[in-house]
Amino acid sequence: MEGSYPKWFPAADRAVVRIYKIVSYGAALALLAIMMIAFVDVCGEKLAKAGLKVSGISNYSSWIGYLHVVVVFLTCGFVTLDRGHTVVDILTNRLPRGLRRATGFAGLLMGAVVGGFLTYRGLAGLLPDAIRYHTTITTSSNSFVQWPFILVYVLGCAMLCVSFLWAMVRFAVGYRPPAPDAFSENNGEGGDTP
Repeated sequence: MEGSYPKWFPAADRAVVRIYKIVSYGAALALLAIMMIAFVDVCGEKLAKAGLKVSGISNYSSWIGYLHVVVVFLTCGFVTLDRGHTVVDILTNRLPRGLRRATGFAGLLMGAVVGGFLTYRGLAGLLPDAIRYHTTITTSSNSFVQWPFILVYVLGCAMLCVSFLWAMVRFAVGYRPPAPDAFSENNGEGGDTP
């Protein structure tokens, strides 16, 4: 029954979302690093064209590409819980209420299954092989050790799976969190009241 969730559930939900938000700060740092690498590279190339003996960052696109793994996989779970849409709203909003709820639950279930499968494959195959064989991603002048990026990928997939499972719990108990803009940083309640 909608709205009949346990009284402790909103506090638990805020705690779960807060954990995901804290993890997503790592993605924000990676995004900042991407921005700084791109800025330094562009400035270096412009100064080199002006005749100065400087250059951009060699293989900066590789650094940016691998840092995107961190950005994407450390934020996907938070996005699912904070504002996530796992179904196409423009289509599902036209369905009858019961069918809309069924497709919503099916979307969450499929997200959890896919996240769980990707986590399993990362833990069972990718990560052990990268650690065992010391595999690297080699570009012309840089060599990246693979396992940290694979570890972030596996962690992100696991967190995505758990976020879908938590969203299913929200769905099952009938809890709809307040819109993210309504959260107060002081107490996590809706509105600006202390």
